Amino acid sequence: QKKVVVCDLDPVAVRHMLSFMYTGVVDPKLQTESEAMALLEAAHRYDVASLVDICVSMLSGWLTEENVADYLMLAEHAELMNFRQTCLEFITSSHSCLAEVQTTMAFSRLAEKRPQLAVDILAKAIPPAKRTKSADEWAVRELCNVMRKTTEWDNDHYR
Repeated sequence: QKKVVVCDLDPVAVRHMLSFMYTGVVDPKLQTESEAMALLEAAHRYDVASLVDICVSMLSGWLTEENVADYLMLAEHAELMNFRQTCLEFITSSHSCLAEVQTTMAFSRLAEKRPQLAVDILAKAIPPAKRTKSADEWAVRELCNVMRKTTEWDNDHYR
């Protein structure tokens, strides 16, 4: 009997993915954010595009101020540009939403691990009239000031 060993993926997610590949239906028991994220990871790794789309659709419906920064990092990492755009639009949908997102641990992780995404959020919230090097430098300085005021983030090593 031959075996296929799949490492670094949630076994339940792999079973859901295989079931989808045979039936074309996502298991109705898939109801939590963590299950959808694990299934998205498996589908992305094995390039099951239709399942990736279904997972992105599910996660898009579960966006909150608490999880959107994590989802944005996931979308960027997996090069899911439509999901990335959905996350950016959610974050910048209002000043109060943006302010709430900035208070989350997920945003602190984003600012630390992916500072360019924080700049992208600023650019989406306040689109620059004309991009110049000095305008980009100003935007980064302003973003650092905002993050310093709203999070525990320290950007000394980015200067």
